[in-house]
Amino acid sequence: TPSGTWRGSVRKTGTGTLTYNTLVGAPLLDVRGGTVKVVPTGDEGSLPVFGSLGGTSGGTIDFDGREYAVAGLEGSPNVVCPKLTVTSGWTLDAASLDDFEGVSVDGVLEFSGDAVLTVLNKDAVEDAGRRRHYAVATATGGILGLPDCGANAHGWSFSVSEDGKSLMLHSPDVGLKFILR
Repeated sequence: TPSGTWRGSVRKTGTGTLTYNTLVGAPLLDVRGGTVKVVPTGDEGSLPVFGSLGGTSGGTIDFDGREYAVAGLEGSPNVVCPKLTVTSGWTLDAASLDDFEGVSVDGVLEFSGDAVLTVLNKDAVEDAGRRRHYAVATATGGILGLPDCGANAHGWSFSVSEDGKSLMLHSPDVGLKFILR
């Protein structure tokens, strides 16, 4: 059941499928349960524009067999489309990375040259005193490009698995900490 708008955005919870067939997008399409099927509308068969896609592993966003470009990602949505391109940003919360299930794309996941990672709550991992590695995205069709770990990431980095279908996030190498008395 869709819960209507949430801070100007669309959030779906529960089970079942909601068909989204309007050209009016939203700042965020957040799917936490069931499926939102986004279908083309209008004379040209256009898809609505969403600022970001978000959600949890319990929700799926289906773009009805069409490629889609979105400015940002939040959380760990499951996305079904031949190719999902992230053009601007990706926000990850380091405090939840141990339980993070990752973005899942049934198709290709591409990051454009302007895509930048923002890591929130970096101290949650950096205080642990050791480098950690997280699988943060999978794509059945492979991963193209990497988001920039710009100035806000402070030593965070990415790598792609050998098969090209998994994206790993590496926390900074914080080194050993000694206390001398």
